[in-house]
Amino acid sequence: MSATVLPMRGKRLADVSTPALVLALPAFERNCARLASLLSRSPAVHVRPHAKAHKSASLAARQLSQLREHGARVSGVCAQTIAEAEAMAEAGTTNNPIDVLLSNQTVGAAKVARLAALSADPRVVLSACFDDATNAAEANKAVGDVGGKLAAVVEADVGQARCGTPTPEVAASVARAIVDEMSHLTFKGVQCYHGGIQHVRTVADRGAAAGASHERARAVVDALAAAGVPTDEYVTGGGSGTFAFEQATGLYTEVQPGSYFFGDCDYGANEYAADEACDQSMWVMTTVISAHPSNDWVVVDAGAKAVSTDCGPPQVYHDLQAEPASSSDSQLTYTCAGDEHGIVRSSGASDAKLPRLGDTLYLRPGHVDPTTNLHTYWFLERDGIIEDVCEVNARGPGS
Repeated sequence: MSATVLPMRGKRLADVSTPALVLALPAFERNCARLASLLSRSPAVHVRPHAKAHKSASLAARQLSQLREHGARVSGVCAQTIAEAEAMAEAGTTNNPIDVLLSNQTVGAAKVARLAALSADPRVVLSACFDDATNAAEANKAVGDVGGKLAAVVEADVGQARCGTPTPEVAASVARAIVDEMSHLTFKGVQCYHGGIQHVRTVADRGAAAGASHERARAVVDALAAAGVPTDEYVTGGGSGTFAFEQATGLYTEVQPGSYFFGDCDYGANEYAADEACDQSMWVMTTVISAHPSNDWVVVDAGAKAVSTDCGPPQVYHDLQAEPASSSDSQLTYTCAGDEHGIVRSSGASDAKLPRLGDTLYLRPGHVDPTTNLHTYWFLERDGIIEDVCEVNARGPGS
């Protein structure tokens, strides 16, 4: 960790150089407690938070500890790339390994070799998804060559038309091949995740879409059972927008929320049941670096390198607790103006009501994961003081 960052523990958040990725710990902890409470309705369902949201081994350890403290049945973490899975190993030890599910396909000789090496790392209990028997066979050989241990999860397409076996019959065929032909893999179960329905806005429409994906998941489980590969002991899936539906099915044994612990504008646009919405805990802190009386805008130092706009622009706040920042009755809005610049305007307001030079603002990102990926550190804040600094040690495109 950078020598300039380490001394920040115990210092004021206001002293952090911007743009900076901030985690408001009280909100984060409320989200952990809320999720644990929601899952208590289905005591058999475990939670495996998705590390692609925070990309930090040290933050993963804190997250799992918080969830366990509130009584959640915690499986471990998900990782979406081999690089993320390798990074999560830092949260484990030989005596207390971290359980990691690589919830994506790992294809190519170099990545399969890394998967095998990780399967032999005593700090990790590893499982990985496969939707192709040839790919699984390659992993089987590589794991055998290094004396590793790897659990295999068959990923099934349940409606997104992304990765996953295209039919229940193909899922059963891949599972059967793993059981019959791959002595270095242990068949674990199936992944039935539909990322495309997480942002269906109303509860009713999202529930209907989830129900359709669950029918596909049941067909997959039934096909495996008919092929002599029972899998009802491990069915994983369910993201931040739908996990409440998955947990109520009696089919899923594990859910994988990621963004739920942090919040963003896209998930914030969803409708939720009264007790299910998360609090915003993730912020990009930014500073006004240019403000002139002749302009009806100010410039902040958070641009494309600091906040993702793939799901829309961030919302602008004056602090970590308030409603969206406003001057008089006009909403402050953000527009990306380049790699290191953002424009903040207040429609209809005079320049005197705009933030002033040197003012601090907080951006609620449109999308958690790619925003995290732009930063090197999380600054964990409580009451304006930096309680901890967590390295984003899994950042990168996944290579």
